[in-house]
Amino acid sequence: MIKEFPYRGATEEWSNQYHTLRAAADPAGWRDLVDGLIAAEKTVYTSVTTVVRALCYDDTDNNAVYSYDLADFAGVVPGTLAPGSALHLPGDTASWVRWNTGDVSSTGKPVYLRKYFHDVLSTGSPNFDVIYVNQRTALQDFGDLLLDVLTGDFELCSPSGVAPVGPAKNSTYATTRTLHRRGRRP
Repeated sequence: MIKEFPYRGATEEWSNQYHTLRAAADPAGWRDLVDGLIAAEKTVYTSVTTVVRALCYDDTDNNAVYSYDLADFAGVVPGTLAPGSALHLPGDTASWVRWNTGDVSSTGKPVYLRKYFHDVLSTGSPNFDVIYVNQRTALQDFGDLLLDVLTGDFELCSPSGVAPVGPAKNSTYATTRTLHRRGRRP
């Protein structure tokens, strides 16, 4: 799922990968999956961010089996979260939603499936790093929806094929996620 938004004077793309326990059988199935994800995901960011395309794979070692360029179909899809009086944080600021997989790492810590989102809103002064309550609610609703059922008979899972056991949880505080143009510091 590839989105774009303005960042440092230009348009920046960012994306999320979703894994399901089974692949779609045909292009119509991929389209249904992508449309369902877009409908759920667009609620967590504002109209500053638009969904522009999706690439679908049935095996991450091979090329995409379905490409969905929204400009060629119904048009790009803007986010629907209303910012109200909230403040937009810098573009590389991120929020997240996560699900417990039930697995533990080699050090005994829980393993989470986590998705990051840009276009983050702040409650403002004096706590600029606290995410706007309406955005937190949207993230929680999105996380709960994907935990219950991704869309149709697709089920969310980790890259290794483990379905999350829940519950969904979202971030209270803003974090960062490096965008392509910014790059990593040396």
